[in-house]
Amino acid sequence: MAFGSKNKIKKELAKGIEPCGTITMLSEGAVLDGSLKLGGDLRVDGVVNGDVQGKKKVVIGEKGKVIGDIYCEFLELHGRVEGNIKCKQVARLHATAFLRGDLYAPQFSVAIGASFIGASKGEQKDLNLDNVKTNDTSSKK
Repeated sequence: MAFGSKNKIKKELAKGIEPCGTITMLSEGAVLDGSLKLGGDLRVDGVVNGDVQGKKKVVIGEKGKVIGDIYCEFLELHGRVEGNIKCKQVARLHATAFLRGDLYAPQFSVAIGASFIGASKGEQKDLNLDNVKTNDTSSKK
């Protein structure tokens, strides 16, 4: 199944922040076993069995699922996460979201209809996303 147009995806990722220029997508039906580290934005409509570390925005689509912890700057959760989420800035749990785990973020919202089983903690002063090592060379110009 297709994600939709590239412009539509960029607009969705841009809610709250601008995309950093690099968008990694895991499409519906794809399964990744292992941890994922990236320097740009991520959209998951498939399944990740492992931790996700991103320097920017992470979007979990309605059919997306992450079984592991997520570390990011911004999060948009429409799908399912079974693990802890640590956001440096803002996390949004939309009406279709399911989170079983703790949420660490200075700002977050939980929409009516979302399921959240866990605890929430406000500050993430010690979350350092600069240590995420990737092969992304787009910022080295």
